[in-house]
Amino acid sequence: MKEYFASFKKRNSSPELARFVAIGFILIGHCCVFSGYYPSESNLFGNSVFYFHDILSQVGNGLFIAILSYYLFSPSSSSKPTWKRILSIYLPCVFYSLTMYMIFVGAGHTPSETIIHQTFFPVIYNNYWFVRAYILFLVIYPFYYKMLLLMKPRQHFVFMMVFFISIMALHRHGDKLWGLFGAIEFLFIFTVIGFFKRIHPSKPKCWYVFFPFAILGLVSLFAYVYITLQVPALNKYRGWMNNCVSLLVLPVVICLFYAFLSLPEFHLAPLNYVARATFGCYLINGDTCNIQYWMGHMIRYFGGNVGSTGGIMIAWSIYFFGGLAIEMIRMPLFELGHLGYNKVFNKIKDAVLAKKEAA
Repeated sequence: MKEYFASFKKRNSSPELARFVAIGFILIGHCCVFSGYYPSESNLFGNSVFYFHDILSQVGNGLFIAILSYYLFSPSSSSKPTWKRILSIYLPCVFYSLTMYMIFVGAGHTPSETIIHQTFFPVIYNNYWFVRAYILFLVIYPFYYKMLLLMKPRQHFVFMMVFFISIMALHRHGDKLWGLFGAIEFLFIFTVIGFFKRIHPSKPKCWYVFFPFAILGLVSLFAYVYITLQVPALNKYRGWMNNCVSLLVLPVVICLFYAFLSLPEFHLAPLNYVARATFGCYLINGDTCNIQYWMGHMIRYFGGNVGSTGGIMIAWSIYFFGGLAIEMIRMPLFELGHLGYNKVFNKIKDAVLAKKEAA
């Protein structure tokens, strides 16, 4: 276990800070959407804040993908077995699906057919869209990465532009292909991060440039939401831009990611360990049982029937800090189980080999 915790010290901690921002944005978006808040024509600013939080969750999604893409766009990462990566995200997904389901049933609630399907087959029935998209991406990733490396930087750039135009056209028709559009979003952000990494392989240092641009981008997002609410004719475009690869969201994602990446490098094992636990926050918060029952009730309990800001922030704090605490306990337990499995497997293998040699 000492080696397990020591391994977290190897990774640069500055980009790991971005994980906390990403999960914070995702959780606030979820809490707002399922808060029970009803938009009112007389409260334009309140409506703007509500829908701005929704679009923040897309910034969080994109930021998570950007972090993953940065580490995956390297020869050492591409050589690792894909099945191990898939298993490392699928097992926690199943664990939290089953745990949340047992708590849901234990509390006396009757699960619907949809909840049962999503609990026992969380990827197939899309209990977590991010996990399903991530797994599809990982299946394609080894071949896609090698394809990008065959291109020269200029060809990479042209391909990225054509990809962007295509993905904007696809998004207008929704995601009807078993989560395929989510995987395409992963691939596109991977393409963008890969391009920047190829033209500037060394770690950027201009954090004082990236952070102001990121803040300006967030302010622009709020202004966009405010204007679309103020002008009814523009309402139909708000949903079209509310995805992590849109022309509005993606620049904010890139600026935020490089703002954290360009911070002075430091290595802090406890911070990296807690940052890894942010994915568990999403699995707890995004579970179907939680979304359909606990989240809305919790927010209305703390903030009234209309889901006030106070109730939303209390619920956000519970999911953020509570989720981190739960995941920090789960991770070493799973690692202990993995170590135990390896020991048993090695003993069985050694016994079989010994019998063959004796024979």
